[in-house]
Formats: sequence, C-alpha cells, structure tokens
Amino acid sequence: MLQESALIFAADIDVQNLLDAFGLSSPRRAVALIIDGQGRENVEQIKNQVKWMTKSFNSIELRRDFELVFDTVRELIQNYIDLGCNVYVSISSSFPEISAALYAATMYKGGTPLAPGSPNMQLPMLRVLMLPKIPLYILKVLHRDFNGIAIQQDLSRRVIETLRREENMERKSGSALVNYYINKTLKPLGLVRTWTEGKNLKIELTNAGLAVAKRVEDYIKLLPKKEKKEEEEKARKKPSLVLAR
Repeated sequence: MLQESALIFAADIDVQNLLDAFGLSSPRRAVALIIDGQGRENVEQIKNQVKWMTKSFNSIELRRDFELVFDTVRELIQNYIDLGCNVYVSISSSFPEISAALYAATMYKGGTPLAPGSPNMQLPMLRVLMLPKIPLYILKVLHRDFNGIAIQQDLSRRVIETLRREENMERKSGSALVNYYINKTLKPLGLVRTWTEGKNLKIELTNAGLAVAKRVEDYIKLLPKKEKKEEEEKARKKPSLVLAR
C-alpha cells in the first residue's frame, strides 16, 4: 500500500506556483494557511483544480505571527505523520517571517520542504535534531548571551567557555571551530546571517535560527550521549568470536 502524502502551504502566493507544489507532492490531504486574509481568494480556485487528487482539503486562518504559524504548522506536521503520511510543506509566502516559520517548523518536525517558483522546487532538508552539538551551542549562546547578534570573536570565546563549563569539552581556541560550523552548517540552513562591519564579522540569528535557539535545550537532551556512542563504537570494533567445530 502506497504511503499517502499531505501538503501544508501558505495560500498567499501565485496560484500556479501552488499548483506546481501539488503536482510534485500529489497530496491526498491538504491544508491551506490564510495569513491575515491573504490568499483567501486563491483557496477555492486551487481546491477546484485539485479535488480529483485530494480526499481532504482544509483551510486555517492565522495572524501574521511567526510563533503562531510555527507552532500551528509543527502540530499539523506531527498530526499527519501520526496518520502515516509523507508530509510536504511549501515554505513560500509573501511574508518573509511566515516563510521562515514554515521552514523552521519543517526542520523541527521533519518532512520535505518545497519552494514553489524556485528553479529547484524540492529543497534539501537537514533535521534540526541531526545538527551536531557544537552548532546547537552556537545558536544557544548567540541567543542567550548576545540577544541574537554578536561579533565573531566575542561569540567564539563565549561558545568555548560554555562548552568547557557545561559539556567538559576542552578546546584552546574557538574561532576556527565556530567559523567552520557557521559557514558549513548554520548559514546554508538559513539559521544565521553574517556581514562585515569595519574589521569585525557580525553574526545574527534569522527568524528560523531564533526558533531553533529557543528550543536548543530540548534538542541537546535528545542527542545521543557521548558515553553511549563510545560504547557502541567499541562494540563495533571488537572482533567476533568464531567457534570452531
């Protein structure tokens, strides 16, 4: 039996782009998010054109509020996962903070993000829970200690101090380490942005990064313990005992 798909989308973008998202995801279930009344007129048009493929098509009216949309979409994703659906989320919206909320919710709960209207509509997704501990701490420190924006040198120093204090991770310098994870992990995921101001490199949380940073403690608790990973590694390296007959 084929797994059903579900599509969650903001209805305030071009109808054809939304129909493209339906074509890629072929959802049996769909939920349209109407943000501050935007896209209400699109819903019936889309519904009529995709009724042959969907068995349920719902709409939800929401305020233009990052946290509200984030929490609503996160719950919707989980509900559809519980129903056994393969969940797609269209992250495109005319409101940048709503796009960020859709993207962050998808990272938090899983699913496949779509970007209707872009050359590569299906985006790669790295679940937040798959992030290593150090980039999670970078987000945590940037939010907790710097209110979301910091000079790179100050952030690096504080991240190393925090890792030593909270995780007993001994490192002499953090500049290269923090730069590595910012450029290779956090920026590509859209969790931070950077720019140069004079001689200083500044790092700032995006809306999506803020959503993750606020919940870092939950993510860290769910990461495998170092001791457990070491035990598993030793077990894999231990030679098997073969009994001769």
